[in-house]
Amino acid sequence: MKFTIEGFNQEYATTLKKVIEKKGKEVLIQIDCTDLVILRWFVDFYPKMKKCTIEGKEYAKLTHNKLIEDLPLINISRQSFIERMQKLFEFDILTYKLIKENGNQSVYGFGENYAYLVDNTRVIGSNQQGLLGQTNNNKS
Repeated sequence: MKFTIEGFNQEYATTLKKVIEKKGKEVLIQIDCTDLVILRWFVDFYPKMKKCTIEGKEYAKLTHNKLIEDLPLINISRQSFIERMQKLFEFDILTYKLIKENGNQSVYGFGENYAYLVDNTRVIGSNQQGLLGQTNNNKS
């Protein structure tokens, strides 16, 4: 198996599976290559995004249209992008808040399980943006 996809630990990514209820049916969700492309885009542009702090945690302001504009090859709708970001939140790779001021604004930060995608050890260090910390794997 290739170790990384888009710079993320593929072996760990394959463990991210769970059954959720969606529209009254049980559905298996799992991380795939499109999710990792979206995550790579988020990580690459995170340092340049407008930020806000909520309850002491930093979040980046994100417009769904910007991703679609930047990544036309993934060819997904705005709704599909929102669902994929929700999936990254569901697996605690990203954190999410909806700000309802002057319209709705989606903001995202890094969840505990993000660290497992960028480092295959259980004791995680720090990268240049300080995005990594001690994590646990109880959410998947």
